[in-house]
Amino acid sequence: MHWSRVIDVPLAALILMLRPLAGTAGAEAITLFVWPTLLFGAALLLVAAIAKRMSDDVNQPAVRLAAIVLAALSVPALIHFRAGAIDHHNFQIVLLLCFLFLTLGIERSSVDASLAGFSAALSLAIGLEMLPAIATACVAILGLLIWRGRLVSRQVCTFGAALTGSSLLLVALLLPAHSLGTPVCDAFGGPFLLLIAGGGGSLMIVAGVAAWQPELDARVAAAAVTGLILLAAFFKLFPGCLASPYAMVDPLVASLWLDQVAETMSFHTMLQLEPQKIPGLPNRTPRRRAAQFPASRHWQH
Repeated sequence: MHWSRVIDVPLAALILMLRPLAGTAGAEAITLFVWPTLLFGAALLLVAAIAKRMSDDVNQPAVRLAAIVLAALSVPALIHFRAGAIDHHNFQIVLLLCFLFLTLGIERSSVDASLAGFSAALSLAIGLEMLPAIATACVAILGLLIWRGRLVSRQVCTFGAALTGSSLLLVALLLPAHSLGTPVCDAFGGPFLLLIAGGGGSLMIVAGVAAWQPELDARVAAAAVTGLILLAAFFKLFPGCLASPYAMVDPLVASLWLDQVAETMSFHTMLQLEPQKIPGLPNRTPRRRAAQFPASRHWQH
């Protein structure tokens, strides 16, 4: 599985709480409905809170209402909150919204900064789907530090420390120590722990330089040096992660199945076969492309 057992914890807690009232089967059935509904409610509340932080005092009620309506009509995201959606995507969407909300307050609060680091690490410990979004936000935080310098150095240092510390703690709880050297490139493991914890450590170093040297050149140099060292270590230790995540899949399996999965298509292939999915629009017609391939004895067996 490409996501961790973290998702099992709240599910097991709900089942254990409901079992005395509804029995095992009933508790599991109720959890199938309650868990996605709770996450959907949390997502809407976070969307409203993000809109509040991004708006002025005069238009807050209208902006929050508009944000909730738009979120409630977002069909590609809502599919992850349907009844029975026991998966990791819905929880990761909530964690990403939480991370965004906390990041918006990183200039003003070290508490928000530390919680933002923890929410980012927890999301990545569950699965790596949100890595591009979280990495982009971390680059933006680095840019804020370079731009503002000493004024935000304490908060950014707190964020980096929380990101590093919580990722190391989650690794200790979820992974055996001997697995950290394994080049696991599609899940939380040694390669991405290096980037996550190393990225947090790099932010701490640049924040320390910003607090010690007020010059912009010093901050830029510190960011460049730490970034290059981190990337060089990643490329040296885990070069296999630079290849396609499915490079080692058997060609027959790739042609009969993997090439037909929307999540693994290249942009060019999706543009040809399913262009409506590029802007995030749902596909309302069932795909039958697997029938285009002639049946083979390998497939039949």
